[in-house]
Amino acid sequence: MQSLKKREHRLQAGETLIHEGQTDAPLYTLLEGWAFRYKTLSDGRRQILSFLLAGDFIGVPQKMGDAAAHGVDTLTDAAFCVFQRDSLWELHRRSPTMGFNITWLTCTSRPRESSLCFR
Repeated sequence: MQSLKKREHRLQAGETLIHEGQTDAPLYTLLEGWAFRYKTLSDGRRQILSFLLAGDFIGVPQKMGDAAAHGVDTLTDAAFCVFQRDSLWELHRRSPTMGFNITWLTCTSRPRESSLCFR
């Protein structure tokens, strides 16, 4: 996993990590702080879909489609591990079992203790 890491990225509270409809977002792991996924409703209000805590993997759904179906904003100052855009596919090529397990975890649970970025 460490070889797929691109860099670390810090945002202040209230900043946007991923915009709804964004097509070029990399994959992230939240290292520190809190963030949330949201969807903008037709009347302009935002619906919070889930809260993100340290260890959460962010960005897999838009890797499976063309664009981000939801946005991600920070609630507090936060630090993220940034992975290359195609790192999930590279992981599937290098280690199909690990790639499958990480994809399965992101679809079925909130993997806190299995952080994908190490300092």
